[in-house]
Amino acid sequence: MNHFPVTSESFIQRTAEMIVDYLDAKITIIALSGYNASQLEESAPEFMRQLESGKVEVVSGPFQTPFLALRSFVGSLLRYPIATCQTSHYVISLSFKEGIRFKHAIKGGYLAGRLANFKKKEELIVQPQFLSLGISCSVASDLINARRGVKEWGVVCHIRGSDISSDSAVSAKEFTYLKASSRSPKYFLASSDSLRKMAIARGLNDKNVATLYSPLNTHLMSWRTEPCYPRKGFRMIQVGRLVEKKGGRMSVMALASLPDTTIRLEIAGDGPERKFLKNLAESLGVADRVAFLGALPQKDVLRRIQAADLLLVPSLMGRNGDSEGIPNVIKEAMALGTIVVASNHSGAPEIVEDGVNGYLFPEGKQESFLDVLGKALDSLGEWPILRDAARKTVVSRFDSAQVARELESFYRRLVSSR
Repeated sequence: MNHFPVTSESFIQRTAEMIVDYLDAKITIIALSGYNASQLEESAPEFMRQLESGKVEVVSGPFQTPFLALRSFVGSLLRYPIATCQTSHYVISLSFKEGIRFKHAIKGGYLAGRLANFKKKEELIVQPQFLSLGISCSVASDLINARRGVKEWGVVCHIRGSDISSDSAVSAKEFTYLKASSRSPKYFLASSDSLRKMAIARGLNDKNVATLYSPLNTHLMSWRTEPCYPRKGFRMIQVGRLVEKKGGRMSVMALASLPDTTIRLEIAGDGPERKFLKNLAESLGVADRVAFLGALPQKDVLRRIQAADLLLVPSLMGRNGDSEGIPNVIKEAMALGTIVVASNHSGAPEIVEDGVNGYLFPEGKQESFLDVLGKALDSLGEWPILRDAARKTVVSRFDSAQVARELESFYRRLVSSR
């Protein structure tokens, strides 16, 4: 992965925990652009215990700053001059001849050195967490194959959202290279059925692409015991990076249009849209009812979700084609007992069934969003039924134990194909 940890990428931490807990494997997390131990200790003390036990290790790569990357390269050049020059030549050739972006190619050169150090007797599976990192892993695999013969490891590459829906993450040339390169066996695991179909439409072999939902340890998600309707006014919450595709503007405008002026909105997260959203709330006269919480540790996010009455997820396709899979916050809210109001964007309909375990509205339709919010607020008697159905949905389909069994089947196929 690039950075570790990242607040909006809690699925990576949960995937690692799931593999350790259910598959009894040892994990090395390579954080190419940096690892912040103090941030991890604050946000995930349980994960720190796995680090201390030796079941998980985190390696910080050299790409935090250009200076560190340059220092790493010079050090490698002094220790292994021939191999470093060969690697550099291959990386530059890929960038010019294959159209691989230099940042992906150079990370692949670094990964080749890291992965080549694993013992051949180990059953090594490389698991890039995004399609763009899959490019770097393919570069590493091809580089190792060219220099040392075929290396015995397989690849399980995750597809999360914008990495398949937008050319800005993986260009057409890079996608062509990804399909054709690497003699190591590989599978692509999309985080929703909608993303799987998108990947196949872009040319991936449907036999090598499957849906694997991001895991959620539902046993650690405490079920709310208080009444599922508010006693002193409603509180809504939206969680995620403040970017266009999250639909934060729609939430602020919906709050301003609701007739009940006691309803409040919390927005947890940070990003480039924050200033615009604050100005929008001010111009609509609801600044005193919108709380911008900023980026929060995962435990605080869960606490805020559970304390809210409605989770708003008005996701929509970004102007650059940026899309989502299934936002993990939907699963978290459904497991905690908070009613979800979401757009039918991308993979959301794969988990939320309108009127059964939550509420759905057409993507990008402000008037429909307001209508569905009104329907939810007028149907408090249905909330206990929706909450129970939501919890059952998450436990049966997205619990870590279930996802672990599915992931293990892909591991076994990789091992047998080698």
